[in-house]
Amino acid sequence: MKKNIINNIKNLNLYINKKIKIKGWINNINFFKKSNIIFINLKDNYGNIQIVITNNFFDKKKINTIKKYKIYYLLEIIGIVKNKKIKKPNSNENEYEIIACNIFLINKSKKLPININKNFSDINKIKYRYLYFRQNKNLFNNILKRSELLFLINKFMNKNEFINIETPIISKNISEGSKNFNIISNTYKKHKKYSLSQSPQIFKQLLIISGFNKYYQISKCFRDEDIRSNRQPEFTQLDIESSIVDNNFILKISEKLIKYIWNKINNVKINNFKYIKYKDSIRMYGTDKPNINNYLTLYNIKDDIYNKINEEENLFFINILNNHCCYIKNKIKKIIKHNFIKFEDLLNIIIKKIKNNYINIEKKEILNKLNKIKNNKINSDIYFITKDKNIIYYINELRNIIWENTNINNNDINPIWVLNFPMFEINKEKLKCVNHPFTMPIIKKEDIENNIIKNPLNIYSKSYDLVINGIEIASGTERINDYKLQKIIFNTLKININKQKKEFGFFLESLKYGTPKHNGIAFGLDRIMMLLTNEKDIKNVIAFPKTNNLLDITNI
Repeated sequence: MKKNIINNIKNLNLYINKKIKIKGWINNINFFKKSNIIFINLKDNYGNIQIVITNNFFDKKKINTIKKYKIYYLLEIIGIVKNKKIKKPNSNENEYEIIACNIFLINKSKKLPININKNFSDINKIKYRYLYFRQNKNLFNNILKRSELLFLINKFMNKNEFINIETPIISKNISEGSKNFNIISNTYKKHKKYSLSQSPQIFKQLLIISGFNKYYQISKCFRDEDIRSNRQPEFTQLDIESSIVDNNFILKISEKLIKYIWNKINNVKINNFKYIKYKDSIRMYGTDKPNINNYLTLYNIKDDIYNKINEEENLFFINILNNHCCYIKNKIKKIIKHNFIKFEDLLNIIIKKIKNNYINIEKKEILNKLNKIKNNKINSDIYFITKDKNIIYYINELRNIIWENTNINNNDINPIWVLNFPMFEINKEKLKCVNHPFTMPIIKKEDIENNIIKNPLNIYSKSYDLVINGIEIASGTERINDYKLQKIIFNTLKININKQKKEFGFFLESLKYGTPKHNGIAFGLDRIMMLLTNEKDIKNVIAFPKTNNLLDITNI
């Protein structure tokens, strides 16, 4: 009988009554002491199968040897696939079994250091990643899906005539906004510090200046930042840059790519991408990463009733559908207490203002004005008054908690572009760029010098973030292509002349030679994987992630 070599335990129904050769680890072994029949549950990362060993093919000595095999011994089995004679009702077990004709022990396994059938601790998930892969099908399938994602991206980009170009990972130390991972050469000590690339930002712009009008790269990037559930210090991004004149080209090609990915991997059709300006996103949702599955929106109606409120106070309400109102109001105090312990001011405000008769302004006039704003009954809302200027960011947390505690929570894929971020912000009493210093500001040419230097916080930028279900998966901007404007931005940031020359001199020089207009965007592939797999922790979509203390499998 011809042997069929099977790479993994699946699709065995194609080989009924055929001889096959297959490899796997012992997941379990059962036998009766005086019996000549042994049952081995053989597994690989694709499934498991029962191996039946009898004295029809093995003598007593071989059977006694097999009885001494342990968990995770690696075997090669040659046998015939059969339908199981006895099937357990309502069981997920494989319907087939293999009658072993020959068995070869490929490698032994020492006693496992952990109980793999119980929950792995977070440390052991990293330390024994190779065992965790064998035991956790979701993790294994996530990595397979990640491989598919990379394949599809390359296919899509090639089809759309983008050129795949690699850029350096090691370069001189350049300030790009985040902290660098610095490295020192033991051979070329004259050059002192190098750093690992935060992104291919400058190199991809140089490629556009070189005449490559459609560039892409799947690149490794490194940032010395704190680790979160959706952030790792070493991450993978899809980098795209184009000098196509149409300002919407990057947005449209990005939408096309996302639709293609979700359709091919998850069989989900995404129809529309919404658009919102940064200012409106903050006003309506309290965040620049809105989850628009959450129907709750914020209203600050101070302007409509300004003469009735202390001018230092803001009046907000969250509009809630009538059929959810009672449920929310019954839950709100528990929700606040459990989730907003740090926000004591907010806690006190919400509890005091939860009912209409607690509002400390003339009610009739307010009700009339509120009803003009919305088509809903006033008793279906939550109100609060506050002097805290940052309250809107806390309210977004409240929106999400309320929404998560209703029966309308859903995970539909709803992408939204957030456009025109501020150009600058104050961070730790210093003026910094919200994106990066190569971003094109929205400003008339004749106003550049006066307005940027004198009123930097009033300047907005030609920037765009793509957000899906509250997770930012991509960020991009139109780039500065003018030497004088780039110098003004550096000067506004108070980057001194020496530092400009040392870190950016080569780039500034390149802008003098007919630089075309160009746009770009970078997608966080790890975050895209989180959405595709519905994972809440980014470590579950990376083969070898870091722990929260920056430890990995090599140093735990």
